[in-house]
Amino acid sequence: MPGRHYAAALIDDGAPAVAVELTTKITGRVTTEPAPTAGTAQPPVSGSVLISAPGAGNRVGSVTSGYLQLSVPADADDAALIAQATPLAPADIDLYLQRQLADGTWSGDLASGTSSSLSDEVLESGRLLAGNTYRVEAHNWSGPPDSVALELTFFNSAGVPG
Repeated sequence: MPGRHYAAALIDDGAPAVAVELTTKITGRVTTEPAPTAGTAQPPVSGSVLISAPGAGNRVGSVTSGYLQLSVPADADDAALIAQATPLAPADIDLYLQRQLADGTWSGDLASGTSSSLSDEVLESGRLLAGNTYRVEAHNWSGPPDSVALELTFFNSAGVPG
């Protein structure tokens, strides 16, 4: 079957051709829904955790990992989270975010930050659910027993920090 040329594209599939007209203009009033109003993100949370031993890929709570727990206020617009970990001594620290489930157990990892930096680590996450409890796990992949400072910054739907 011979091909047809339209808008510099060769169509050889037997389907009707679609022409592209570059001078078409849309006129008239276009209406859109107003953007939702951004709320207020919660203020930053900071703390430190003490990690007793390195664990490579073996994460053991209170041994190779420490946790910073936080609650999201019911009225918070926490559309994003950036968590930064800074170890006291050079160490490869990895970060993981988990949410507490209704039965008190913890979810699997919702987000992670796992570079090989020996000076800091960053975890970025999307929306945190208002009224829920989360924790950031700091895991010592390799390095000496260490104190790790954690700084959590929350951003609302407009990208404004709390």
